[in-house]
Amino acid sequence: MKKKFMLRAAVVAVAAFTLFGSSSPAIADVPHKVGSDTTGSEAWGWYTGEWVVDDTKCDGHAAYARLIESGHSGEQRKNNRDGCDTTESGDTGNAVLEIKACIDRNNLPDFCGPWNEWVW
Repeated sequence: MKKKFMLRAAVVAVAAFTLFGSSSPAIADVPHKVGSDTTGSEAWGWYTGEWVVDDTKCDGHAAYARLIESGHSGEQRKNNRDGCDTTESGDTGNAVLEIKACIDRNNLPDFCGPWNEWVW
């Protein structure tokens, strides 16, 4: 009798793991961040409102991001003027809908990566 009970318990445990333990929540299928990069700069924005700008090249040019926040019109600029291999971050308070990474070139047009946005 004990052997039969243990077998049933094992079958139930495997079935429960298959149904619940190995599955991920639905939110895991939704992208949590959107990003852009160009030579010397990377920018990331999250649906929570957080943003990050990385200066990825020691070239003397400051990195920045242009972003569009949910519920606000127009672009915002988020700067990282701390130098090479540094990160600047913050929180807009609303979802970052679109973002692009740029480098600030004095007296020349800035280099920017593409606008990237959430795909709903």
